[in-house]
Order: sequence, then C-alpha cells, then structure tokens
Amino acid sequence: MRKVLLVASLVAFALVGCKNNGVKNEAVAGAQPVQEVGVYDIAYVNMDSLMARYDYVTEKGAEVQAKADKVDKELTSKRRSLESAVADANEKVQKGLVTRAQAAELEENLGKRQQNLEAYYNNMMAELAEDQQVMNNNIYNNLMTFLQEFNADYKYKMILTTSGSAPILHADPALDITDQVVEGLNAKYAAEKKASK
Repeated sequence: MRKVLLVASLVAFALVGCKNNGVKNEAVAGAQPVQEVGVYDIAYVNMDSLMARYDYVTEKGAEVQAKADKVDKELTSKRRSLESAVADANEKVQKGLVTRAQAAELEENLGKRQQNLEAYYNNMMAELAEDQQVMNNNIYNNLMTFLQEFNADYKYKMILTTSGSAPILHADPALDITDQVVEGLNAKYAAEKKASK
C-alpha cells in the first residue's frame, strides 16, 4: 500500500510541480517528453475534395472509364453473338438438320468460342484493373512529390489526410490546405502537359 501511495504522490508531483516550457510532460514513468505542436504545425488534405478537383484524376479517370465502356460494349456484342450461335446450333440439332458428327463439331466450336470469350473477359478486366492501379499510383506519386516541394521548409511538421472513411473525424478548417494543394497539383500537371506537347 505504501508503494502505491508513493508512486501516486510522485506522479501527482510530476504533473503539478513540473513547468511546461513548450514540452508536455507525460504521467507515465520513464516516458519521453513530447514536444507540443504549434498552432499551425499540422495540416490536412481532404482526399475526397482533391480527387474531385485534381485535373489529372478527371482526365485519366475519363480515359479509364472510356476504355471500360468500350470493353463492356465489345463483351456485350461478343456474348450476344455467342448466345445467337448457341441458339442456332440448338435449333439445328433439335430439328435434325445436322448429323451427330456435325453436332459434335458445332458443340466443340461453341465451347472454344466460350473459352475465348472468358479469356478475353479476364484479360480485359486485368488490363482495366492495371490501368486503374497505375492511375492511383501516379496520383499518390504526384501528391507525395508535390507535398515534398510544398513543405520543403517544413512549415508543417505533419500533413494528414482525411476523407469519408479516414480516421480524422473533426479538424479546424484553418488546417485544411486542400485548396493550395489542388491548385499546385493542377498548375504542375498543366505545365507537364504543355511541356509534353
């Protein structure tokens, strides 16, 4: 009991008796002091807003979506063609318009067409997923590169991200640097596009 009282009084003494000269003292014995963060040492970027307003995302996202729409149309057309061929083959077999050997050949050809369609579908889905991943990687790389330049003077000790599912539930709007980041990213992207033409 004396040990508990002694530890409690030492903790109370540490909490009350220590001066706070820009350093936050921890109540846990042996813990290192933590430097208090200044008023604007932390900032955040709203990723939902950035993704909606960053020109690169708008343009590349439209390209990926156009490709996805084209693939969808091609797949729909190929499926309909295969379904029509299957219906035609079934009708011929049911009406006795083909021999057993011809029916077996039709079935084999339709099976190959089905396999080709499935392979095409899998290849296109993998290609679209890769396009999306490359776009996401470029967005992340562009953002990290920009933030390194933007915060080269370490004005911000930490730049966080927030979105609908991010762990930051509430923050002072004064810490939101999304507008600055979007403007900078868009200016950099416009300059890169102009230089590549």
